[in-house]
Amino acid sequence: MTGVRPGSLAVTAGYENSTEVQALLWEDIDFNRSTEGPGVFLRVRIRWLKGRRDPYAVTGRLQGVEFLLKPCSAPENLVVDCTWLLTMLALERGLFGGQTYDELMVSPRSRLVQNPTIAKRPVFAALKGSNNPEMDFDKAMKAGAFNLPLQQACKVAGLATRATMYVFRREFITTVGRSVGVEEARSMATHLPSRRDSYCES
Repeated sequence: MTGVRPGSLAVTAGYENSTEVQALLWEDIDFNRSTEGPGVFLRVRIRWLKGRRDPYAVTGRLQGVEFLLKPCSAPENLVVDCTWLLTMLALERGLFGGQTYDELMVSPRSRLVQNPTIAKRPVFAALKGSNNPEMDFDKAMKAGAFNLPLQQACKVAGLATRATMYVFRREFITTVGRSVGVEEARSMATHLPSRRDSYCES
C-alpha cells in the first residue's frame, strides 16, 4: 500500500502486550469524498515505525508519516485500488454507521464521519483461532500473517510462492529510488537519516 514494513500495519513480534494496539486503526485513516468524480481520497497515518517507538513507554507513538492515496480513474483497476478496497472493507465493518457507498457519495460532507467505536478497531483483524475462520475485529493481526494469503494469491497467479510482504517493500523502495532519488526513497521507506542503505540496486 505504501511501502512501509508489515509491522507498521499489523502487530509485530515483541509488541503484542503493549498498552496501545500497535497497528493501523481505522481512526488512522481519513476518508474524504472526491469532488472530482466518484471515489474516495484516503489520508493514511502510519504511526508505528521501526526505530521510532519505545516498547516500554506509556504510549509508544512517536513521529509517524502520512500518505495521501488517490482513487484510480479507470474502473478496470478497482481490483488493485487501495482506496476502493479499504472503503469497501470499512463499509463492511460498519465504520460509516450502516450507510451504503451510494449514500456516502451524495453526502453533503466531504470528510466521511466514522463510528467512534469502530474507529478504535484495527484495520487488519486477527482470526479467533488457528482453526477458526471467524475474525476477532477487536484484535489486531500479527504482521507475519500477511505472508500466507499473499503466497496463496501468488500461486494462483503463477508467481513464486515464496513471496513475502518485504518483496513488495523492496520493489517499492527501489522504484522510488530510481525514479525520484535516494533521499525521497529513504523518506518513503521510513528509514532513519543515519541508515546507510542502497535504494537503487536491482
